[in-house]
Amino acid sequence: MKKFIFFTIGCCIAFTVKSQSAQSCSNKTGESSAPAGNLLTKDYSAIDTYVLGLQKNYTDIYTLSRDLTANYTDDRDKVRAIYRWITENIAYDCKDYHRGNPMASRFRANSYDEEDFRYYFARNVIQSKKAVCEGYAILFYELCKVSEIRCSIAEG
Repeated sequence: MKKFIFFTIGCCIAFTVKSQSAQSCSNKTGESSAPAGNLLTKDYSAIDTYVLGLQKNYTDIYTLSRDLTANYTDDRDKVRAIYRWITENIAYDCKDYHRGNPMASRFRANSYDEEDFRYYFARNVIQSKKAVCEGYAILFYELCKVSEIRCSIAEG
């Protein structure tokens, strides 16, 4: 779990550094040399506004995924919508983290196979509106999977 957190923090730092270097790259006319459609320079405000206007009480992964991504054809826009919904609607469960027996461990005890575990666990995260690291990762994975976006979970 610590590796996942460090990986996430590392990605944020890398994006920040890359963003700063992309902003400082300019040609002699003062125009940015960053490629058009660069993830770091794209304006996601329309997607964010749309996502923040969605209902809050989803209980089903398929309905949530459809509502988040149906308006978008580009996978990057779909990923932004999924990311924005999760960050707005799922709280970090500090009590579960400090309990030492996170919800994921209790779910695994039900002897689901891995795919069923991920689906039911993600559904539980949507319904409870809280998770620790693994819950965020699994929910993101399941929403991407339903949206036909290639995604994997790095465990560790």
